[in-house]
Amino acid sequence: MVAVASLVALVGLVALAGCGSNGYSTGAPESTSAPTTITLTSPAFAGGGTIPTEFTCDGANTAPPLRWTAPPAGTDHLRLDVVDPDAPGGTFVHWRVASIPASATAVPPGTAGYRGPCPPRGAAPHHYVFTLSAVDRRGTVLGRGRLVGRYGR
Repeated sequence: MVAVASLVALVGLVALAGCGSNGYSTGAPESTSAPTTITLTSPAFAGGGTIPTEFTCDGANTAPPLRWTAPPAGTDHLRLDVVDPDAPGGTFVHWRVASIPASATAVPPGTAGYRGPCPPRGAAPHHYVFTLSAVDRRGTVLGRGRLVGRYGR
């Protein structure tokens, strides 16, 4: 029963939102003052670099590969949020994955719900903030890692 509930939590707790007229719902991840203790990277783009087209609405719209270092001691699970703070209507969530096992070092294969960058044509490139949070059993964020990519159309 617990294993089934964990699997349902991993697969079912994916929430999306997006920017403007893309049809996504809006929302923002909870803010945290937790220290940056996890190094979050992608082999697809460097921090502050351009997100390749294949990971956007102009390409295959697949999630970029992400990797991270071990979370702090006491971590029960990880949560990943991808937001666009430059969206015309305010910050929009493009992807939220909850209940990633603490032992994971990458997003589990087959994780659904990713909606890639899709800023308005002609606008300045938007910033996409990938935040991985380490959460304990009480829901306290113990640490985090961030990776920022940019994309414009």
